Amino acid sequence: MNETELLALRYLLKQTNLNTPVLQRDIARELGITGASASALAQRLERDGYIERNPHPKDGRATVLVPTVKTNEEVRSTLNEMHQQMFDVVRQLDDREVLAVKKFLIEMIETVKNH
Repeated sequence: MNETELLALRYLLKQTNLNTPVLQRDIARELGITGASASALAQRLERDGYIERNPHPKDGRATVLVPTVKTNEEVRSTLNEMHQQMFDVVRQLDDREVLAVKKFLIEMIETVKNH
């Protein structure tokens, strides 16, 4: 699963939990991609069993993207693995390196706040 697919599925799961129907154009807007890219993404996700396309409950012309049961499990697994790897990286830092990273992040946050 690549980053774009993961971001799309996280968004889809979040909106589904809020009972908000998700269309391809919603994915395009959320990810900042073109409609054509969103269409290709939806095709891949459907082919790989992560989503189904269902008729929109109120607009018969529209198709709603719906996550499958497999989706939630795979997204959680992928994120858990990624988080574990991130924690492993942090655990390898010594105290001096942690302070350098902390200083860098604080200064970056301040720079962004001031602009």
